[in-house]
Amino acid sequence: MSSLSAGVVNTLVKFRWGWAALWCTLAVTGVIGASRIPTNRQVDRLLGPDNPVIQSYQTLGQVFGPYDPVVVAYDDPAMMSPDGQGIERIQRLENHLDTLPGVVETISL
Repeated sequence: MSSLSAGVVNTLVKFRWGWAALWCTLAVTGVIGASRIPTNRQVDRLLGPDNPVIQSYQTLGQVFGPYDPVVVAYDDPAMMSPDGQGIERIQRLENHLDTLPGVVETISL
């Protein structure tokens, strides 16, 4: 190891507790500071006004109302089974989603 890199390593090791305290202080300051930053997570604010996704989102709002829609999809190869168990499973999922806080309405098959 060259004398320059050995000197840097020795300095880092010598002041390791100071560096640890500095990084912990910076981390705590960052967490406290980040919690004070106001955020706006509205979809129409995240993307540009001429983005086609925004237009689709606004159309969705006009059709389904002012609520934030959430689409839940899963793959069930036996969904349309003759015994009706696939439909029963989706009804159980819909009933479960209806019990979650903040869910206004569910629409399913």
